[in-house]
Amino acid sequence: MRVEPVIERLWQFGDRFKIAFNEAARRHVDAELRGLPPRWTVHFTGDQPKDPILGASSVPWRTLWSQEMCRRGVLANFGLSACYALSDFDVERVCEAIEATLGVMGGVDDPTDALVGPASAQSVRAA
Repeated sequence: MRVEPVIERLWQFGDRFKIAFNEAARRHVDAELRGLPPRWTVHFTGDQPKDPILGASSVPWRTLWSQEMCRRGVLANFGLSACYALSDFDVERVCEAIEATLGVMGGVDDPTDALVGPASAQSVRAA
C-alpha cells in the first residue's frame, strides 16, 4: 500500500496561498491571513466596524471577497482550506484569483459599491 504525503502537501499549498495573499495584500489592501497554512482566515485589518464576536472584518468586505473569488472560479468564504486533490495548476489558479480579487477590493472605498447584491447576513450575533 502506498502512503500519500497528504499533510506535507496541504502545508505546501497553504504556504503558497499565504505567500500569494500577503504579496497581493501589500499591493492592494490592508489585510492579513491568520491561522496555520492548511487552514487560514482573511482579516481586513483597516475595516471598521469589526465583528463584535469574531473580531473579524465586517460582512460587506467578506462578501466582496467571496463574490470576487467566486467570479474567478474559487469558492471561498473568509477563509480557505488546502485540499490534497488540488493540482499545481489549481494552486496557481487560486493564487491568481487572490491577486485579482484583492486588486478589485483595493479599488473601492466602500465594498457595498462593488457588490452584485446585498452583503451576506452575519451568521454570529452578540447576545
